[in-house]
Amino acid sequence: MFTEKKLIAQDVDECIFNSVDKHYLHYKKEAETREGIVVPSLEEVIRLGGTHAFFGQFEWYAQMNKDNRNDEKFNRGQERIDGSLEALTLLESQLAVYLTTRPESLLRVTQEELDKYGYPDRQVICRPKEVNFKKTTEWKTWMLAQLAMQFQAQMLMVDDSINLHQHLNHAKLNGSKGLLDTILYAGPMTPKGNGEMTWEEIVSLMMGKEFAA
Repeated sequence: MFTEKKLIAQDVDECIFNSVDKHYLHYKKEAETREGIVVPSLEEVIRLGGTHAFFGQFEWYAQMNKDNRNDEKFNRGQERIDGSLEALTLLESQLAVYLTTRPESLLRVTQEELDKYGYPDRQVICRPKEVNFKKTTEWKTWMLAQLAMQFQAQMLMVDDSINLHQHLNHAKLNGSKGLLDTILYAGPMTPKGNGEMTWEEIVSLMMGKEFAA
């Protein structure tokens, strides 16, 4: 019997940990060394569409981005997103799992970083090595359906990805039978004006009360 209570599947990057500054500094240094150009400020790069949109013009970017995403050292010591710890602590009874695009090779690192800062102790589910990074949206949607069956509850994905948010909304309207839902977190790279929510707004929605980080 499915419960009416929604359980949260929580994304990690740009929702809990902020890797944007670290990515930007790595790519800025590489661009200025190889291309000899002046790279705009981080704020301007984000305004232009983000690090992927700006640095993607360089031939070395794809490999460097892949290396960073898979590197244990790069994924340690990242800054926490303000309010994420307080919010997820308040939402602990509704938090089911952490569901992340990070590859399985970073499972231990991710768990250790979450534990280090005191985030609620939950299973971390990383992207299997056989799932291509470009297929993340489809994989997360499939994984949410499996979790809904496992927990016999509606699954609510809190993620900063506009692509995943739109995909899940489409699935919700076309056959998920109310098992899947989504909240678009207002992450540092999330396009504005798409109904994105801050941690304060998410807690207020889920708990029906005000929250100040």
